[in-house]
Amino acid sequence: MENMSFSIFPNDNFLDLRLYQYGWEQCAPLHSFGPYVRNHYLFHYIISGQGRLESNDQKGATRKYQLGADQGFLISPGQVNTYYAHESDPWKYVWLEFDGLRVAEHLDQAGLDIVQPVYQPQSWARRSGIPCSTSPATRTRPPSTSSGTCAFSWTGWSSPPLPGADSTGGS
Repeated sequence: MENMSFSIFPNDNFLDLRLYQYGWEQCAPLHSFGPYVRNHYLFHYIISGQGRLESNDQKGATRKYQLGADQGFLISPGQVNTYYAHESDPWKYVWLEFDGLRVAEHLDQAGLDIVQPVYQPQSWARRSGIPCSTSPATRTRPPSTSSGTCAFSWTGWSSPPLPGADSTGGS
């Protein structure tokens, strides 16, 4: 059974938004990618399973996020990051690689940037009772985190779980 697929777009005619590639992957347990620096934006949307993102912020501090189904994460150009699939519940995700003249503006409207790379649909957050918003106008920061991400409780990691966002400054 195929566990990955991707497509590449060779067309250079669009300036505001250019799609470079897209695909999906059902990751193997503990599969990882990185550390790596991208030339374009990369957005992953998690369909099922769990995983962890380690991503440097604009000051170079490493932030760690545990993520699951119905969440997404943004990797910005020039940002060092590594992401890992969970050991017993590896994630399946789709991704888009893109860039363009107006991309930063649209990402800001979605509440995503290098400081806030985690996407969570507001309807899912309301159903789960999670006290945060992805809207830039109403974005709040729960007391349990410093980065504006929502706090979660995960089980099954072989090592102790990381907090929702940890700015330890190291990896």
